[in-house]
Amino acid sequence: MISAEYASPAAARLALRLTFGVYVMGPQLVGSTLLQETSQRAGLMKSLRAYIDHTINTKAMKTKQYQHQEPADLDIHARECCAMFLCLFSVVSCAEDTEVDAQFLPHTHAALLRLIASVICPVEFPSSPEHLLSPYLKLDTAQVILLTWGKTIPWSWCVWADPRIAYAEIIGSMSSTWLFHIGGVSNDAECDPQFASAASWEEELTAALSLNPTAATIAITRILNCAVSALLMAPPAHFPPHCLDVIYRCCWAAAQLFRASVNVADAVAIQLCNALCRIFILLQQDNAYNAKDQILEALSSVQAEVLRSVMKDLCKDAKVNVAIALESRISHLSRYIDHEAGRADLCHQDLSGIRQLLQFNTLTWHHGIQTGISVPVWTSFLRGLVNWLASVLPESEAAINLRDALICALATFALLDEEGRKQSWDDEIVWNIAINSRAADLTTACALSSYISATIRRSRCSPLAIAESWNYLRDALLLILTHQFFNIEEPLAILICPSICQALMHLLRDSGDGPVQYMLSSPWSINLCAALQDLAEVADCQGDNYRAYLHARAMPFASALLEHMRAVLLNDHQQHDLPTADIRLLIVGIHTVPHTTLVLEHRREDVPSDAA
Repeated sequence: MISAEYASPAAARLALRLTFGVYVMGPQLVGSTLLQETSQRAGLMKSLRAYIDHTINTKAMKTKQYQHQEPADLDIHARECCAMFLCLFSVVSCAEDTEVDAQFLPHTHAALLRLIASVICPVEFPSSPEHLLSPYLKLDTAQVILLTWGKTIPWSWCVWADPRIAYAEIIGSMSSTWLFHIGGVSNDAECDPQFASAASWEEELTAALSLNPTAATIAITRILNCAVSALLMAPPAHFPPHCLDVIYRCCWAAAQLFRASVNVADAVAIQLCNALCRIFILLQQDNAYNAKDQILEALSSVQAEVLRSVMKDLCKDAKVNVAIALESRISHLSRYIDHEAGRADLCHQDLSGIRQLLQFNTLTWHHGIQTGISVPVWTSFLRGLVNWLASVLPESEAAINLRDALICALATFALLDEEGRKQSWDDEIVWNIAINSRAADLTTACALSSYISATIRRSRCSPLAIAESWNYLRDALLLILTHQFFNIEEPLAILICPSICQALMHLLRDSGDGPVQYMLSSPWSINLCAALQDLAEVADCQGDNYRAYLHARAMPFASALLEHMRAVLLNDHQQHDLPTADIRLLIVGIHTVPHTTLVLEHRREDVPSDAA
């Protein structure tokens, strides 16, 4: 009936609605599919293509749609039928064994694109970059059908992956609207993402990304490039909250794609990385810190070669002016940080901006990227932050937000300045900033471990500071070894365990006899030896996933630490080597806030450094 050339319009509409209910709504509600037989899919696709030839291509919109960039003149009922047809077409197309972009002729694709335009933008055709980025806040029934049912979004990303296709920007506009309303689509009221289920939109977006990661990357990049174009306009765009929400979810999607980048082509990944870096530099709105947090998480998962290549080209772009943008931001914040009266005026958004600035530059330093900012500007900024955090309570908002980011930045800076000639702050002050926090603060413990490992050989800290640092890191390691961290902190504890072991070994080797004898005289240090010995027992890992993962990751470092402690206790003065390791920088979100960690990856003797 759908493909019948002489069927009445009412009969065709009824047949389309029934088919939509059977093959789209029903299976989606129960989580199954009715299109398992190849012959069934082929027959339904044949009917749908005939419907295009007999019905859609004869409508007035065929000639009107794009000539004057006006939408087709269709009533709500016709648009609802168009939406149902598109949902049905997407489900059948995604169920096909062959690639969706190779099945149909451009004539068919053009007809489908006209249908999408008639549903999504019935009043005004999207034109400017900011317009393409702006979602439709109020949805009618046809738009709700198109965005809620079927696989329209991932299917459209696959079919119109080439941005050179005429009027493919309609897909970007539809994607922006879908991203804004996902998890809370409603045609009764404007969708407020704050009341939508976070798990819901994350799950739906992840499912869409997984269908074709390369096509999804291209689609996300297309939306982000609209944001870049708007920011490069004079004057730069000031995005309203709903546009920032779309940017945030695109950046979240980018982070997921980079974490599983095995299925994304290098050229496509470079384009996405380029868009993310540009947005991070250009987007200076105070209420945009959530999106920039996601950008940092995404960039920390980008391959080092890709990030170096993108930043090298970006630093040469006169439109972006990376060095000027970053240096002006540092100068602006330093005026507040260097004076006690100014610090009181800093709000949560300002603290987030400082943290993001530290994390971004830690990332560039770690990968050896030159942004053009002079060293004195950075050392002055870092010194001001050290003095500030040393003067506030450990529970203050500034300390909680900036502590691990600052210490990781100092550790990375120290790795570049091995002799400490450029350092203008006291190591002991940095140690005390970390020690004053609670031992269960994993990110701070990891940051302190990285800083101690980078600076201990040239540090002139007092024996008391050395002993306190040992106690702090020892307690943190004991909590990890005895499985005192759960939920989101559990994998983080496994990740940072080698870094803490390495720092404790450095304290044993490079602190002198006096502090070492005190450190190992504590009964808690004896407990640490016992816990390390327990970890070495492979039999204990049976049936305990946490212990098995911890053993696999940390055992080379844990066994080396145990040997160091035993040698000191037995007055064995033989010098034990530290495990060879590569440093990996991760920016991980914990309770919605990204934290910087420098974790160690054990390097086997038969694997070169670059391969590890």
